[in-house]
Amino acid sequence: MKRITSAVLVLVMSAILLSSTSCKKVPATPDQPPTVEQFPLTVIIPKTTLQVGEQVTVTASIVNNYGKPVDIAMGNRGDMPNFFFRAADDTSTVYEFAVLATFVFNAGKERTRTCTIPSDKPGEYLLDVYYEMTADGVQMSQKYEFAITIV
Repeated sequence: MKRITSAVLVLVMSAILLSSTSCKKVPATPDQPPTVEQFPLTVIIPKTTLQVGEQVTVTASIVNNYGKPVDIAMGNRGDMPNFFFRAADDTSTVYEFAVLATFVFNAGKERTRTCTIPSDKPGEYLLDVYYEMTADGVQMSQKYEFAITIV
């Protein structure tokens, strides 16, 4: 009976040890390419319904959580994140990236930009907050779209 209890105890302890080690988060190795999840886009938009003439500022940030510096290539003069404001029924306007910029985005650093929503005319609008870039040769993008009403 003692041998069976000891064997069961060893099996239970082994199962606990295996389950606890398999649940640990394994850090990325330096040779793994960056992923979009390591460059999260955060947007703070205080409100989406505005009065004509009301000033509302949107703040957007992207952070390098990759763990090391990366070489970034992107359009729009390197401004990141980007804002694109348009009428909700506008289907002809497209993003345009005319000027390529390259820079080093250091680990743990944050790039933040702000945008004041133009509220001079009532209507339904869309605000896209996004980035499109190549990080160490890996293309990635992230985008949020907000419906804006100006009354």
